[in-house]
Amino acid sequence: MILVRNVGTRPGSYRSDSMIDKWRDYNSVAGGVHCCVHGCHAWATDGAHVTIEGRGQKQYVVPMCHKHNCQFGQTMYVRDEALPARLTEL
Repeated sequence: MILVRNVGTRPGSYRSDSMIDKWRDYNSVAGGVHCCVHGCHAWATDGAHVTIEGRGQKQYVVPMCHKHNCQFGQTMYVRDEALPARLTEL
């Protein structure tokens, strides 16, 4: 598992559906995916902006349900298959 911090974004700076689509394209994932937060089985609707604990301030995007994506500033464990994608590469 990977410990991440949900850093959020400025309101209106990104559309959640565009970030989840960019994450899918980057990782060559077709179709729906589940929220990557450990223990959550909801469908991922958002591409959450996170930092990975211990790796500095580089931002990544991972798939999350809207409930978890709105928990700004929170740390949470995500499953390894979250396949974090560097924000600068999307």
